[in-house]
Amino acid sequence: MDDVLTHAFVPLLDARVVLYQHASELDQRVKRAASHDEVCMRMMTVAGVGPIASLTFKAAVDDPARFKRSRTVGAHFGLTLRRYQSGEHDNPGRISKAGDRDVRATLYAAANALLMRTMAGSQIKSRTARQAIAKQSAERGHATAAHQGSSPRRCGCRTKTRRLAPQDVD
Repeated sequence: MDDVLTHAFVPLLDARVVLYQHASELDQRVKRAASHDEVCMRMMTVAGVGPIASLTFKAAVDDPARFKRSRTVGAHFGLTLRRYQSGEHDNPGRISKAGDRDVRATLYAAANALLMRTMAGSQIKSRTARQAIAKQSAERGHATAAHQGSSPRRCGCRTKTRRLAPQDVD
């Protein structure tokens, strides 16, 4: 019985080792690509944003000049709230989910990592807080890519990013 199990499991274990080696190699490539890009390195200084999130965002935005303001980047990726307005009702809904689903998911995961790290003891871990942080990450990422390290005031751009204060999350 042991010989039968050995013949069955040894090839599976060998395949697992090869898959692990390939995954490790891909991980190193992604980290290397992000570390050689100036915009990605600046984005990775934000807590929760790693090499995958920064490369995904950079590839999706492509040319930051497409967006006049950083505020429109969140709407481009579907991170703005839908509104239901009918006569006397005005209810903000969930996010619109327009745009690139993968970028939105990556920004949402980065926001979730930030919330879990910084607010481990806090009771606030709501979907709304994650959405707000994901949208703000998109806006800051655009501002970072658009200005290449210079201040928006120096280049004359109207791009504005709002800092997320602790009371905004609570």
